[in-house]
Amino acid sequence: MLNGESNDLLNAKLLLEQIIENAGDGICIINMEYEIVKVSEQLAKSIGLTKKQVLGRKCYEVALLPYCNTENCPISKIRKGERYYTYEAKFNIGNNTVPFLVTATPLINSNNEIDGVILSYKNIRDLIKYQEELEIAKNRAEEESFLKTKFLANISHEIRTPMNGILGLIELLSETNLSPEQKEYMDLIKYSTDRLLSILNNILDFSKIKTKKLELKKNEFNIVDLLENIKEYFQLQAEKKGLDFLWKIDGGIPPTIIGDSDLLNQILFNLLSNAIKFTDRGHVSLEVDITDEDDRSIEISFSVIDTGIGIPENKIEDIFKEFYQLDLSSTKKYEGSGLGLNITKELIEAMEGEIEVESKLGLGSKFTVKLKFNKGNSVDDRQKSKEEIHKLKGFSNLNILVVEDDLINQKIIYNMLARNNWNITLESKGEKALDLIKKNAYDLVILDIYMPGMDGYEIAKKIREIDSKYGVYTPIIAITATTTMECRRKCEDIGFDGFIIKPIRGDEAYKKIISILNQKAKLDLHLEDLLSRIDNNKKLLKELIEEMISDSYEKEFLGNISTYIANRDFINLRKIIHKFKGSISYFGAGQIIKLLEEIESNIENGNMDLIRELYEDVKCEFTKLKGKYINIIESKDL
Repeated sequence: MLNGESNDLLNAKLLLEQIIENAGDGICIINMEYEIVKVSEQLAKSIGLTKKQVLGRKCYEVALLPYCNTENCPISKIRKGERYYTYEAKFNIGNNTVPFLVTATPLINSNNEIDGVILSYKNIRDLIKYQEELEIAKNRAEEESFLKTKFLANISHEIRTPMNGILGLIELLSETNLSPEQKEYMDLIKYSTDRLLSILNNILDFSKIKTKKLELKKNEFNIVDLLENIKEYFQLQAEKKGLDFLWKIDGGIPPTIIGDSDLLNQILFNLLSNAIKFTDRGHVSLEVDITDEDDRSIEISFSVIDTGIGIPENKIEDIFKEFYQLDLSSTKKYEGSGLGLNITKELIEAMEGEIEVESKLGLGSKFTVKLKFNKGNSVDDRQKSKEEIHKLKGFSNLNILVVEDDLINQKIIYNMLARNNWNITLESKGEKALDLIKKNAYDLVILDIYMPGMDGYEIAKKIREIDSKYGVYTPIIAITATTTMECRRKCEDIGFDGFIIKPIRGDEAYKKIISILNQKAKLDLHLEDLLSRIDNNKKLLKELIEEMISDSYEKEFLGNISTYIANRDFINLRKIIHKFKGSISYFGAGQIIKLLEEIESNIENGNMDLIRELYEDVKCEFTKLKGKYINIIESKDL
């Protein structure tokens, strides 16, 4: 019986030895006194020793156990109750450093007590090398993809410059006396250029998405106007194909909302363009409904419905893939880049919305987009704008300097502005433009950002230096094909007052100019109002302005707002905002007050990302307002 038990023990011991010698790249057993009680020959050799030289020694003497005397020591971890612990260790073998993946598990005896630690070693040198090669290949592929995307974006921007000229000339030509036949041809040219512009916008959006440069703007805009413009455009396109264009808008939708109007316009343009393209008979409709609403926000659904060719059920998910086009014989005649729906879905997701598709092959499709917006000012901005235009002093005799190097763009801008009986000066070089500004007083400077030699940023800096020297303030509007966050921040820091986006549209450019000039007029009116409140005491007015533009004023309000936001101290945040609104209201800071009220409205729902974003906007607006008062304080004979 004893012999049988002895044989069993011997066999078990031999089995253990074989397991240790043949397991992975090495096994080591260490007792709780850090002594090595078992080790594989292979592991001993890997550190340049024999089994005999390793057995019985402390693990830290032969560098088999990393992290000695630290809380990451495997034995310390096991003592604290961990039952499985994996880490990476490096051993010096000859002249090389070899990485190992080490797994530590407790050695449990028959009394369920921990006697030591079993360490298994895996040489991961080849794995790491493979991962590094994979990472290099991945980076190379991403770099190539980035360069291709950047190339697309650059080409698109290059095309936009002549496109701007074509669209501008079309707009000017459309206002001349054309025969019915000429007008028809002009409408066809405009339709074709609008389609081309839509493709360019899709390529630019695609490049922004791929390079992670797509940025959301949160501007107040008139959604009713936006939808009316879309309706007019697509009603015409539907009529050209013999289709009915139907639409229904919920009467409860507020006139103004806050969000990214450009992205919303692009989403609806893409969906309606597709609907008309793939529909040969019947109708296309746009339905706009309120799906959720509270005091501050509103969720709106936009449904585009058509009676077109439809989509097979098993292809519905595929239509949102990059460059995907339906592989149906009936779609051969429908051209496209295959980007529209992919970009549309990306834009919707960027706006934290959702899109649903219902479709039956041969019967038509329904695309429903749900987007959430903050509510804007309920006042009709169109009527308000008209009233302000009539109040603007000297509105019919403005002196405007246009700094633009492209001759076609010069001509377009000149003709758009000159029709209002404004005095327009054109200049193509930055240095000469600065000479003109030193010698003449301009009500407005319209400045192209990207010019050869001295670019728009540098020219604007010089203009602000001239303003400061002479104690005046000259509004500056940037002309640009891109309005990335980086571009906007840079322009705001330098002191631009607004943007006109290429391709230039006459009505949009006119509205922007009126808006900027009204701001300047309002500033003068606020100064006059403030002066009248303090009995025309110019000395006191100067002291009040100097206090507002001081560093201590900025620290008291903006500094504390930043601190309270960082600490989520909403009680004191409300108090300082209330105090700031009361103080800054005397200086014509309507936009700042509006942004502060938006911060207040978002405190309850704890939307910290939006609060921080709004705070950055407050800082930008305050910097602009401060700059205006710094530049005009001397010109008021204070």
